[in-house]
Amino acid sequence: MTSVKPVAMLLGGIAMLAQIVLLRAFMAIFWGNELLVGLILAVWMATSGLGSWLGNRGVSSRPGPLLPLTLLLQAAALTAAIAALLLLPGARTILHVPAAGYLTTNHLFLLSLLTIVPVAFPLGCSFTLLARAAAPASANPAALVYVWDAAGCVAGSLLFTFILVRWTSPVQALLAAALLLLLMAGWRLGWRGWHPPAGLLLVMLFLHAPGIEQNRAAAYWRSFAPGMDLRTRATSRHGELAVVDWHGATSLFSNGALQATLPNPVDSQADAALLMNQSLPSPGEILLIGDGLGGLAPELARYPEASVTCIELDEEAGRLALNALPDSLAAAWRNPRLTLRFTDGRHFLQRSDRRYALIIVDAGRPSGALANRYYTEEFFALAKSRLLPGGVLALLNVPSGENYLGPELLRLNSSIYSGLRRFFTEIIVIPGGEALFLAGVHSRITADPDELARRLEEKKLALNYFYPSMFAFMLPAERISELENRLASAPPRRNLDFQPVVYFIDLLLWQKMIQGGGTLLLAIERLGYARLLLIWCTILTLLLLPALQRKAAPHGRSHEAAVRRALLFAAFSVGMAATAFDVLFIMAMQNIFGNLYAAIGLALAAFMAGMAGGGWLALRRERRGFLLPLLLLLLIALSALVLTPFFGLLSARPWPPLFYAALLAVSGLAGALFPLLSGLHARCGGSGRWGSVNGAELAGGAAGALLIGGLWVPLFGFARTLGLVAAANLAGVLAIALCARPHDKENRCE
Repeated sequence: MTSVKPVAMLLGGIAMLAQIVLLRAFMAIFWGNELLVGLILAVWMATSGLGSWLGNRGVSSRPGPLLPLTLLLQAAALTAAIAALLLLPGARTILHVPAAGYLTTNHLFLLSLLTIVPVAFPLGCSFTLLARAAAPASANPAALVYVWDAAGCVAGSLLFTFILVRWTSPVQALLAAALLLLLMAGWRLGWRGWHPPAGLLLVMLFLHAPGIEQNRAAAYWRSFAPGMDLRTRATSRHGELAVVDWHGATSLFSNGALQATLPNPVDSQADAALLMNQSLPSPGEILLIGDGLGGLAPELARYPEASVTCIELDEEAGRLALNALPDSLAAAWRNPRLTLRFTDGRHFLQRSDRRYALIIVDAGRPSGALANRYYTEEFFALAKSRLLPGGVLALLNVPSGENYLGPELLRLNSSIYSGLRRFFTEIIVIPGGEALFLAGVHSRITADPDELARRLEEKKLALNYFYPSMFAFMLPAERISELENRLASAPPRRNLDFQPVVYFIDLLLWQKMIQGGGTLLLAIERLGYARLLLIWCTILTLLLLPALQRKAAPHGRSHEAAVRRALLFAAFSVGMAATAFDVLFIMAMQNIFGNLYAAIGLALAAFMAGMAGGGWLALRRERRGFLLPLLLLLLIALSALVLTPFFGLLSARPWPPLFYAALLAVSGLAGALFPLLSGLHARCGGSGRWGSVNGAELAGGAAGALLIGGLWVPLFGFARTLGLVAAANLAGVLAIALCARPHDKENRCE
């Protein structure tokens, strides 16, 4: 048994590492959002669960030594993951996507099958085979493997967050895991003559991997548009970065999405002229969150009255951008009135004691919960509290329309407009392909081109790309008035931290852009929460039907089969709850504490540590009855119901220790249930089917990954989503209670 623990831990580490690097690779070619992440995780969990379940047959058909086979399967998974990393940059060519065309969700699903399945399936099989290998020395071998697998996930998450992401490329990270696997094989199975050559080969591949990845990335950009030349690329803590030259225009891309044009003096000078010629209070402290790398920050600092603090999230992106600028433009960043800081903008604003005359936010498209944090009512309230009397909040580059707002764009802009209306008395929206929102309280903001031109002329600045007369074309009075009337009259939809509806609207826009519509998403929205809850309860009832077989077959094998099905249903509901807790705690952390990469890595590690710790405690204090699993399922349902008010309390009084304590507690509850359900399943005729409970839990996790972050949360918010999760766990309670009564001796499955 001692040989199983380190191999199980390595299994968890490899699974976590492969999952992280493949998710990042997919985001780099699909401009990631929650639907993408949810779909990839769903395919991963479903495939891993299928591998775990089918591993039951492998156990029965291969009674011999299983440890070598599990190590071979892990090696196959790593090989498939490396192949996937090298395949994905060629996705556009493989799928015959035309230049400048979009990869669709159909492409995403097909690519996930081609690349995720070969990785996750052998890892799922390895779980079951390891449990079989541990069976002679353990009464609950699946639980033993589960605990050490979760511990490996903790190690893999921490290793990637604090070491590998800084010092290795994605392929190198997987090759490092392969070297560790080779050492494990030699240690546990004995050293063979082929081990040194295999190790040397891995080292050679490790050294040459960056060059190979550079060539694959260059091929991707050439396939995206003719004439695109990759100048340099880097892997940062936040994603894949690329500086690309296209017919003389240099741009910085982050995760495949345009982050900045290097430089962009035309737009930067126009935006700076509009913003800096408002009637701003003194002193002229200005906070710019995002969009500084394209040149807006130095343009703002041109104005003598300005003192600019520019906040960028990714330090590596800043380094690449500044290195790509000509020397004359890079020198503008050395202006003593300009300070560049690398952190999360909302986190910085929450902890800043300073008050600003102007806060400028360019968060980009609200394509997920991360960017949406800058379009919520909570953020608007925070920004207002950090403005000087008469100060101005500006939102740049909000997705809009030059002359027409379709249904989705109207909903998105009206939601932002109505949110600003709750905190600011004066709002001006300047139309265009990307709108600009100005908001203030007694701030005397203006869109009068003559007045702005007069103020700019008085400043006597030498601007090369913007002149006072251009305000007349930039600020058409009739269109500004018409747009404001449309936004004011549109039915508002509140966008909140814990009900982020704007990124669902942006998802509709994305669907329309890439494949002509989002019919399915709209149909789900039209259902409404009440109908969805009814449908969800109906589905749960149908899944509960096997548990009702107890009355028809109260004795013998039929009863045991009914109990096993009830236990598997409970495992499914626990898997969904665990995924929900994982996703929502990370989203809540970003809202409350900011998008701090190391903190999110710690949160992921803490979640898996809670799972491992809960499983370890349950394994040591395992009981044969059904009472404890019923109690834990009830506690999980209760936790789901109280989490949203807890997040609200924490948002008002941020205290990280309380956040991590709650995260450990809820993940510990989910982790403790696996050994209990696995042990009961084995005693109720499931002995030898070591992958069944794990497969059911992963199936629940897959359903949660697909439904929760990408659909339920943006549509219905945290509280209602967690209500659906609580309903699933209460159904699990009912399933077990119907099949197993404490006073019935036979129901104990002993």
